[in-house]
Amino acid sequence: MQQAGISVGRMGESIWSLWEPADGHFDYAWMDRMVDVMGKANIKVILGTPSYSIPVWMWKAPPEMLARPLGGASVGYGMRQNMNTDDPNYRRYAERLIINLVSHYKNNPTVIGWQIDNETSSYGACNPQVFIEFVDRLKHKFVTTDALNKAWFLASVTCPRRARAHRVRVRSPAGLHAFPEKPAPTDAGQHPSRLRPPPSSGSLRQEDRIACSHS
Repeated sequence: MQQAGISVGRMGESIWSLWEPADGHFDYAWMDRMVDVMGKANIKVILGTPSYSIPVWMWKAPPEMLARPLGGASVGYGMRQNMNTDDPNYRRYAERLIINLVSHYKNNPTVIGWQIDNETSSYGACNPQVFIEFVDRLKHKFVTTDALNKAWFLASVTCPRRARAHRVRVRSPAGLHAFPEKPAPTDAGQHPSRLRPPPSSGSLRQEDRIACSHS
């Protein structure tokens, strides 16, 4: 590495199982040796937080910690990025690990920086709690369906006879909420002036719907 002119190396990500081989048991000795070797070679180190690859003991923890795909299929161990990052238990474990890592290396002159996670995304999590929290966020942010309709440019439109509204449905503890995905197609001769305004204001009830009315 010295002969190649390398002055900085990155390591430590995706190996949570080595950093914390058992719940609450942290092991730094193996990385300490690597950092020491790099320091003696005058090569600085950037450490990556390993929070995107959970250890096997965490996979056996509460099931909501795993990212359930659409349809609710089971999730096995062995894949990276298979966790639900919105789960409070996952966040608690990740925070505890990162605090311990930073505390251990904060005064090491060879460690000059941190890479925060790696390839962060939602990892396809379709867990029930994700949808529940999404609807709760809409309730808190918009309060009424009218306010949501205005912010998202949604409206109730007149539909052709026997047409049905196209809806996206989100389940929540308060019931089923239906939001339009797109308006149903209208008759060729229908004039835009026939578009009707959104329903009157009201709080988000157990079942609020935005739907097409029949002509």
